[in-house]
Amino acid sequence: MLPVVGLFALLLLLPQEAFAAELRDGLRDGLRDGLNGVAAAEPGWLAMTGLLLAASIAGSALAWRAALRACGVACGPVDAVARYGIGSLANAVLPTRIGGVIRIALFSRLVHREGAVWTTGGAAAVAGIARSLWLGGLVALASTTGVLPAWPSLVLVGLACVGVSVALVAMRTRFRARAAHVLDAFAALRSRPRTAGAVMLCVGGAIVARVAAASALALAFGVERPLAAGLLAVAAIELAAILPVSLGGAGMAGGALAFAFSAHGVATGVAVSAGIAFGAAEAATAVAVGGLGAAVLALPTLGRWVARVPEPPVAVLTAEARRAPRRPRP
Repeated sequence: MLPVVGLFALLLLLPQEAFAAELRDGLRDGLRDGLNGVAAAEPGWLAMTGLLLAASIAGSALAWRAALRACGVACGPVDAVARYGIGSLANAVLPTRIGGVIRIALFSRLVHREGAVWTTGGAAAVAGIARSLWLGGLVALASTTGVLPAWPSLVLVGLACVGVSVALVAMRTRFRARAAHVLDAFAALRSRPRTAGAVMLCVGGAIVARVAAASALALAFGVERPLAAGLLAVAAIELAAILPVSLGGAGMAGGALAFAFSAHGVATGVAVSAGIAFGAAEAATAVAVGGLGAAVLALPTLGRWVARVPEPPVAVLTAEARRAPRRPRP
């Protein structure tokens, strides 16, 4: 959402001749009204929205962790959230969504064997299949309102089934290559159904937290039936994220939420304000979680660097003087 706000600001700074006066005034008034609406929202529920979005990031990170642990990779929960959060930070601040690539690169550093990147990619694919199944159910539920079509839910579930089928067929084929390690997570979870259930639960928890965040945002703006509004909003957001209609998906979450709230019966001005608020909350949460994650990963390296720094000569002389035996006074 931040790139869209910046685009609005850039348009408003252009000369009068560049755009019609009506377009300039409309953009300026729309942005001003939207920001004023955000300022009038309930701050407590806005803060709750950010916390629930952070919980959603944590749930997705724990799903990756569960899939990798099934492959014998040691990874703590804080470490997993830190690595996953850095990917969310990249998606929030960079014009292209390369957060997934960054996450695979960071998690693969924990895999100390051949084909580490492929193993990590397979774990990400497992989490993606689980997410596709959950989103299929979410979209199917949201389609009962008549606002969203039902066929995307069938596509999402079908893609997940195709992914599982391809993995099962590939596991029966013996071939030696580094790319074969992409099936490590599938093979491990096949023999550990409880761990596969843990992946599903983590992904489901992440989606539930996201629905709760949208519902909290609805409460912040006084929307009636906030749970239904949040459910419809998240379904619209996830469908919009699949469609590459803007650079890096900039502004898609806020725009989809504004559309969903408007279809829910919310006034257009309130819906636009809610979209701006959700985009800002999502970006701020990603920056906060990613920044803390970067600090967590940097602390061990910083500690090792500090340990290698030699002590200054003055400190060495002072320490030796303290250890030297004192002479008795005459």
